[in-house]
Amino acid sequence: MRPARKPCANCVPSCCASAGPDNFVARTDAEHDRALANGEFVLPGAARCTELDCRPPFAWAALVDFLQLRGAPQVEGLRGGWYVRTLAMAGRAGWCAVRQVPSRGMIQLYYDAALEPVHEELSQRVGEWLDVAADTASIDAALGADPHLSAAVGACPGLRVPGACDGFELALRTVLGQQVSVRGATTLYARFVERFGTVVETPFNGITRTPPRVDRVAAEPVESIAELGLPHRRAQTIKALATAMAAGDVTLNRTADIRQMRERLLAMPGIGPWTVEYLAMRGLRDADAFPASDLGVLHGLGVKTARQAEAAAQNWRPWRAYAVMHLWRGAAGG
Repeated sequence: MRPARKPCANCVPSCCASAGPDNFVARTDAEHDRALANGEFVLPGAARCTELDCRPPFAWAALVDFLQLRGAPQVEGLRGGWYVRTLAMAGRAGWCAVRQVPSRGMIQLYYDAALEPVHEELSQRVGEWLDVAADTASIDAALGADPHLSAAVGACPGLRVPGACDGFELALRTVLGQQVSVRGATTLYARFVERFGTVVETPFNGITRTPPRVDRVAAEPVESIAELGLPHRRAQTIKALATAMAAGDVTLNRTADIRQMRERLLAMPGIGPWTVEYLAMRGLRDADAFPASDLGVLHGLGVKTARQAEAAAQNWRPWRAYAVMHLWRGAAGG
C-alpha cells in the first residue's frame, strides 16, 4: 500500500493551511500541551503530514498497548492521543506521530521535516509497523469460526500484528526478551538506547533518542555489551546478530526471503525457533508465522507441547500470526 501524501484534512486551522502541509504555527509550550490534551496536534516549527489508508476494523487501542509496553520511553510512547516515536533512516534521524481517525478510515501521520527527503520510505515503514494493509475483516471471519478464538475475535475485532520501523530494533528487543518478563526486557532495552542510540530533538517530553544503531552495537566488544546486565552468552548473540545485520546478511523486512532468513537466524548461536517465529511475525511480515512453544500459545490452546500446538492450530492457517496476537492479548487479560 502506498499512502497518498497530502495535507491532513483533520488538522486544526492553525496547523495545516489550505496552501499545503508546511504552514505550521509555532506556539508556546503551554499552548502546545493544551492542544495535545484536546486531541489537537499543533507542533512548534515545521513538520509534514500525510495519511495512510487502512482497512476496517482496526483495533487501535490494542495496537498502542502492545507497542507502548515494549518500547523504550526515550524512543516512543503515547502523547495526547498520538503515538509518537523516533527513528533513523538513510543517515537521517527524526520523529513521527500517528493516530487513528476511524470516521475517515485512515491513519494520520505527522513527521519531522528532517525526514522529508525519505518520506516515501518513511510512509512504507510506518504502514508496515502499524499493519495498515491487513484485511482484518477476512482474517476475523476465518479465525472467529474457530471455537478457541471466537470469543477473543469478537472482543477485539481488527487486531493487527505490529511490524517494525527498524529491523535491528526489533531483533535486539526480541533477544533481550528471551526468558525474562516483558517489563524486564524493556528495562534492558532502555539501557541499550542510552548507550547506542542517537540524541535527537523532538517536541515531546522524554522522547530524546533514536533506537540503538546496528553499526555501533556491531562494533562493541562482547564484554562491554554484557556490562549492560546480560549473561555473556546473550551478549554474544546480540553481537553476532548486530554484525550479521550490519553486513546485510540478515534483514528483517517484507521484501526479504523468509525461508532464507529463517535458516540464517536459526544457524546463529542463542537464537531458537521461538525467536525466529516472532521475528518472522513482526519483521518478515509472515502472516502464518507461529511460535508454537510460546507459553501463552500453549495455555490458550490448552496443550502442553509445541507439537500439539502445531496440530491444534492447523485450522488457523494462513493467519496463525494473527491468532497468536489474540492468544497473547487474552493471556494479558486484554
